[in-house]
Amino acid sequence: MEKRVEFSSGNSLTNSQLISHTILKLSEAVDSANNLDELYTKIYKIISEQISTDSFYIAIYNYNTKAITYPFFKSKLESPPNTTQLKTQVEGLTSYALSQPNPLLLTSKILKEMISSDVVEGKLITFSEWLGVPLKTFDKKSIGLIALQRSAHELIFSEEHKKYLSQISTHIASAIKYKQSEEYLKSSEQKFRVLFEQNPFMLFIIDAKGKIIDANERAKIDLEYNPAELVGREVKEIFHEDDREKVQKVIEECLSNKDCTKRWELRKISKSGNVVWVRESASILNLPNGEVQIFVACENINEYKQILQTLEESEEKYRLLAENIDEMILVHDNNGKIIYINEAGLNLTKHNATEIIGSNISALLGKKYSEKVFEYTTDERKKDSLFLFEIDISTKDGNKIPVEINLSKMKKRNYHENILVVARDIRERKRTEESIYKYNEELKRSNFAKDKFFSI
Repeated sequence: MEKRVEFSSGNSLTNSQLISHTILKLSEAVDSANNLDELYTKIYKIISEQISTDSFYIAIYNYNTKAITYPFFKSKLESPPNTTQLKTQVEGLTSYALSQPNPLLLTSKILKEMISSDVVEGKLITFSEWLGVPLKTFDKKSIGLIALQRSAHELIFSEEHKKYLSQISTHIASAIKYKQSEEYLKSSEQKFRVLFEQNPFMLFIIDAKGKIIDANERAKIDLEYNPAELVGREVKEIFHEDDREKVQKVIEECLSNKDCTKRWELRKISKSGNVVWVRESASILNLPNGEVQIFVACENINEYKQILQTLEESEEKYRLLAENIDEMILVHDNNGKIIYINEAGLNLTKHNATEIIGSNISALLGKKYSEKVFEYTTDERKKDSLFLFEIDISTKDGNKIPVEINLSKMKKRNYHENILVVARDIRERKRTEESIYKYNEELKRSNFAKDKFFSI
């Protein structure tokens, strides 16, 4: 027959009944707490109902900074220490307890012996007994510790108390971890809204059926639509008729491969009926409520397309145009010798013309570029087409800048001679993609913490 345990609550329960009761209370606490501070208070109340204690604190360990913080401390003493004083009093003991695989139940006498033997760092002992239990998540990683202290001469903490706290410690850790993820997610959502509204690219959020849920203000500039006019419409409707089938296919590919970012160039149609060439990247957002959305970053490349067309049409036109655009324009021969670079290219690379002209392109763009050029010039399927890829460009001061390269062959007297390179600085696009990636990772962590806690 299972042993009944007498705790401060006065209830005589079997151990399994007490654990189940506490876990239910923790679940209710997580659900009702609006933030971490409220959750800490509720955890304290749940435990203090079962175990009488003069002081109670929660310590949290940060693996990145290697620091211990004390976000919650409650004391019934007439002159309780402040957080700084508490840290001074218990830092050594807390650090030691966190390094141990099992909970610690210590009296002041035992602790004095540990301090004198240099097992624990510390000087001031303000309690008669101390019970500390590491908070370990389901992956056995300790996120901190809960500690109970008493100052009365009578010693009441027992092995039963230690066992009880040990059995609920993982649930407490999971509850804290879940609420941490939830709060971090709220912060990420706020940052995401700033990113969304102030981004230089058009941004869209689409549901799994292909309908637009949200669009930022940039759509008004590039497509002439107010964001509210786009919400609820099928995203296919704002694409060129000939590209709609491809849009549907891309949406299906995104939903079937949720960890992959898809990129494409297609034509949107503005409100007034103008064609707007766009380069888009799409990634999946996995929301905490289980819904799946598609986030699309959309760059207007109309001007870029016009530049490429002009550069293909005439060598005479490209020199005039090349000096008046923001993209780097560079020309090299089939041996890699640089023949021409425009002012934007010099500004990007921090070089002057005499350092660049006559040098080999591999010094600027590296081995990967040479491999891409070889692929472009030897693959018959790419013979007369544009060739697009991303690469890092090396600047004079040693920095690496991500650029998108477009290769094409310049024609002269009806035969291919030089390689034309158009390079676009894509740092802003990369920052947007990285922000979305981080936000999505937070969504995944929040979902994981939620699933772990509520699967208990």
